[in-house]
Amino acid sequence: MLSLMHEFTIAKNIVDIAEEYARKKGKQKIIRVNLEIGELSGVILDTLNYALETCTENTLLKDAEFDIDNVPATGQCRDCGHGFPLAGPVSACPVCGSYLFDFRSGRELRIKSLVVES
Repeated sequence: MLSLMHEFTIAKNIVDIAEEYARKKGKQKIIRVNLEIGELSGVILDTLNYALETCTENTLLKDAEFDIDNVPATGQCRDCGHGFPLAGPVSACPVCGSYLFDFRSGRELRIKSLVVES
């Protein structure tokens, strides 16, 4: 249940941001929303898709398509500087074995672009 609430909150925020942008531009319909969601963002995509279907009723996004780009998780080792794909939030550098790294990608959750009706 907690996860469902999390994704509904995210979906509602996406709808609010997209509608605010469209209204500022004088648009009445949003056709497509392109999202970037990182592998380590904590978002469950199936649940988010369900939440988006529900949250877009009676909005400018009704019947809009949602394209989701999954961003792979990557990090850079603080000890040797090697960049590598992350297997999870705790990963060892494949070169030196260090667990000290900075996230480079994989935690994104953003609206990349909107397509609005002219």
